[in-house]
Amino acid sequence: HLALHYEQRIGVEQNYQNAFQWYESVVHHPGQAGEENMKPAFSALSRFYRSGLGVEKSEELANKYAAFSEGNAENAAEVEYLEQWWESAGRESHRRKENGGD
Repeated sequence: HLALHYEQRIGVEQNYQNAFQWYESVVHHPGQAGEENMKPAFSALSRFYRSGLGVEKSEELANKYAAFSEGNAENAAEVEYLEQWWESAGRESHRRKENGGD
């Protein structure tokens, strides 16, 4: 995937902003990307937000995408479900998990 090439400087100049944009495109257009790319893209977005690679640091978004990477989203409807879950209960569930609860 092109995002990985930009992230790891494979045949192109390393560019975290371009890598971030390509990873983001995978999660916003899951049907085109293929299900095998979803978990790595969510994991990458989590890593990028946690480290501030090509994007402003955000623990909140890093945690969100880390939680999403544990799901099995394969299409836009499933990604939308994850978004709704995060807004309704996932964020709080993830916080409790990080603090040793659940």
